[in-house]
Order: sequence, then C-alpha cells, then structure tokens
Amino acid sequence: MNSLLLVKIIATILAFALGLIGGLLPIKLHQYSPFKVQIGEAMAGGIFLGGGLVHMLSDSQYGMFEKKIQFPFPAVLCGVGFYFTIFLEVILTPKLLKMVAKKESKKGTKLNQESSLESSTESSSQNEIINEDKHDATNERKVLVSDTKGEETLGHHHNQISEYLNSKTSSKALPIILVTALCFHAVLEGLALGACRQVNESISITIAELAHKPFASFAIGAATYRAYSPKLLVIFIFLFSLGSPLGIFLGMLAATFGSSMVSLVIISLAAGTFLFAGTLEAKEVLNGDRDWIKYIVTLMGFALMSIVAIWN
Repeated sequence: MNSLLLVKIIATILAFALGLIGGLLPIKLHQYSPFKVQIGEAMAGGIFLGGGLVHMLSDSQYGMFEKKIQFPFPAVLCGVGFYFTIFLEVILTPKLLKMVAKKESKKGTKLNQESSLESSTESSSQNEIINEDKHDATNERKVLVSDTKGEETLGHHHNQISEYLNSKTSSKALPIILVTALCFHAVLEGLALGACRQVNESISITIAELAHKPFASFAIGAATYRAYSPKLLVIFIFLFSLGSPLGIFLGMLAATFGSSMVSLVIISLAAGTFLFAGTLEAKEVLNGDRDWIKYIVTLMGFALMSIVAIWN
C-alpha cells in the first residue's frame, strides 16, 4: 500500500469518526459553552484559509505551470468555487431558513392569539363573579403579550448556525436544511482530498478538513436534538459523516480514471470553498465578545498551515 492511499484511508476513517463524535455530543452535553465552540471554529477558519491559499491554490497553480498553461485557470476556478459556496451558504440556505422561521412565527403568533383569547374569556367570566380580580387578570394578559413578542423575535434569527445554537427553538425543517447544505460542502471538501496526487498536499487538506468536521457536525447535532428524537439524530449525523468519505471516494475515482488535469480542476474549485470557510465564516465567528481572542486563534490556525508548507 502506497503512502498516498494510506493517508486517504486514514483521513476517511477520521473524518467519519469525528463527524459522529461531534454530532452525538449534544445528547450528552445538555449545556455547553458557545464561546468554546466559537474558539474551535475560529481555529478551523484559519486552518481553512491557510489550506486554501498556501497549499491547494499554490499547488494547482504550479501544476498548471508545469503543463505550460499561461492562463490563470486555478485562480478563476477558485473564484468559481468561492462564489458557488456563497450562493449555497449565504443566499440559498438563509432564504430557506427564513422561510421556515417565518412559517413558525406565524404558527406561534396564531397559537398565542388563541391562548390570549381563551385567557381573556376566562378572566371576563371571572370578573362577572368577582370584580376584585380584574386588575390581576389584566396584568396576566400583559405578561402573555410580552412573552409572545419575545418568541416572535427569536424566530427571525436562524440565518446562521451559531445563532441557531444560541436560540431556543426546535424547528423540524431546520436540521434537514443544515444537513443538506453541510453535506454538500463536505462532499466538495472530500473531492479535493480524493483528487490529490501528492502525499504532502493530501496531509494539509486532511488537517483542514478534520479541524472543521466536529464543529459542523456539532451544529447539526444541536439543531437535530431540539427537534427530533435521539434515533433520528443518529441518522442525520450518520448521513452527514458520510459526506467527506463519499467526496474522497469520488475524488479518487476522478484522479484514477481521469487525467492529472481533472485533479487540478477539482483542487482549484475546492480551494474556493476553503477560502469561503476561512474568510466569510470566520467573520461571523469573530463577531461578539472577546473577539481579539478568537482573532489570535484564527491567526494561529493560519500560521500552523503555513508552517506545514515548509515540508511541502
């Protein structure tokens, strides 16, 4: 067994295992620290940026140069991958989440209005018998209305995974949307690793993927745990964990039966997804409290991948 195949097999096993572990943690951890999760995401963001820029994009450019291709195809394909990921995760997924949140908000408002009507009917009937309870019934209705407004406000903040982790809703559709989007992302990342033809490059991509895998899986697990039973949570996490192995397998097929040009194209496209994870996703993580700590951690992740490039 050659070293390249061994690295890909180990990466496949670890990606699947970390996906399962990260996704099943919400069953055990009923209370967790969002800041610790954000620290891990910040480190993964720096690793992704380093992997995309320092390793994948530069390697594909060098491969194109060896083929005496003057046009900067790697940079163009990287941009295509970057903007495709933006469409998937910044435009399409948030719109679907907002549609779901809007429907839930309408359902919640309708239920709260019905409960308010019932409570007002009961209070009015009591007032006919005991007039002294009128003031208390009015105060109770005010509290109910204020609680309803709070729930409606929470319903409009599910356009980012980190915001969903901090919310208190339990949508049935949100986990399905998250699993679909992140599975597709995982397959793209796996394609890059499977298409690699060099050991050092495959190791750097493996580091980036494994650093990100448990946090994405944890987000899906937290969303699924609130809306479904533990059995369905296991099914969702199992499907998500198969994303990277599937991508690796497809990438290996493309590298085996296709030319080296196919591998370079796949790596260039995947570099765009890595740049997205290292820039726009990291920007969301850096917002909030103690942002300077998360910024330093992001730099550490990028520095780690830059140091790894010395041995490449």
